[in-house]
Amino acid sequence: MKACFSLGWVRYKGSAPCRSHGRSVRGECARQKRRRKCLSRLKRMEESHQEATEKEVERILGLLQTYFREDPNTPMSFFDFVIDPHSFPRTVENIFHVSFIVRDGFARIKLDQDRLPIIEPVNISEENEGVDQNTQIRNQGIIALSYHDWKEIVKTFEISEPVIIPSQSQQRPST
Repeated sequence: MKACFSLGWVRYKGSAPCRSHGRSVRGECARQKRRRKCLSRLKRMEESHQEATEKEVERILGLLQTYFREDPNTPMSFFDFVIDPHSFPRTVENIFHVSFIVRDGFARIKLDQDRLPIIEPVNISEENEGVDQNTQIRNQGIIALSYHDWKEIVKTFEISEPVIIPSQSQQRPST
């Protein structure tokens, strides 16, 4: 039997129709197999992306901790830390990754004397001296950053190089 669709003629061999839908049983099984295979692939991709995110979060936390080990008395500007002056998308990714570090209590963001955000790692000794980390009150915020805002921050804070250098897997070939 032939049928015409917008993409051209389709030829199929019919088999016993399914009673509930009037579709071919053989075709339905193949469709279900393809769907299961696709769902399985999507799940593996999701797990892979989650693993990559976790690795990147750990790498960025390591960069923050290294900076503070080398110069513990100098606060790190949040903007200097997350802004990549060469790439708005990387800046957004950096903010995304840093949000996990803050959410999980490994770093905190606070305002300096000029009311500008600074970021610092949470020391294990401070963590143990204070209230139990699970019962600590954490405030969350939302950061809205447009392309225009990003350009203004780069210009205003004179950010010429990123603190968070893209990992090898994130670097794209230059054109």
